[in-house]
Amino acid sequence: MAGKHAVLGVGNPLNPKDMVGLILAKEVGHALNWEVVYAQTTGLEVIDLLLPYDRVVVIDAVEGKKFEDIEVFFPETAEFQTEYSHSVGLLETLSIGKMLMGDDFPECIVIGVGTRGMDEIDSSVDKIVKKIISAIKRYPNW
Repeated sequence: MAGKHAVLGVGNPLNPKDMVGLILAKEVGHALNWEVVYAQTTGLEVIDLLLPYDRVVVIDAVEGKKFEDIEVFFPETAEFQTEYSHSVGLLETLSIGKMLMGDDFPECIVIGVGTRGMDEIDSSVDKIVKKIISAIKRYPNW
């Protein structure tokens, strides 16, 4: 995987369940020796954060999934969120970035981490990081 790579953590540092993406991005980035970038929003400003990179792993919390479960999304094939009419979701933002920037927009893979039943993330970080890295390696052509 030549080129410039990053891990983007999405979340709210004031909300324990929503900070999962921020915590895990730091650890995954360190394990892969990739740059780490943070976003507290999923809005269009995320596009600018990603432009310097060739490939980006985006990590965000996913409601409804059991804690420690991960789900892999590719923006070009994922279903968009439809329950919010006044905001742009993460997958929509990534798709818009690709549509606007074409080949200048990085390839992205989104890792959603479940938070249902989560008490504290500290004791599970290593386990989840290994799951995320394993998931990334399952897509060698990505």
